[in-house]
Amino acid sequence: MVQLTENITDAELLQMSLKNPELRFERNADGTLVTMPPLGRISGNREAKVITYLLNWVEKQDLGEVFSSGTGFKLANSAVFLKIILS
Repeated sequence: MVQLTENITDAELLQMSLKNPELRFERNADGTLVTMPPLGRISGNREAKVITYLLNWVEKQDLGEVFSSGTGFKLANSAVFLKIILS
């Protein structure tokens, strides 16, 4: 994980993500940019199992939505957790 303290805009963050699909970018509420490598084979398998169990439980209980770790979100405190967002 690499942390940078340079403030970047939402548009710049999106462009960085699109140009570097092998990396995961997040911007914390304080503007710190965090870059992480993709999951490895074992971690990816664990994530798949967890999300499957969670999705099955949420759907049975009609509790809402479940998203993968690659889904991008912009939080109210201006933090951005982004893989790739395309509209």
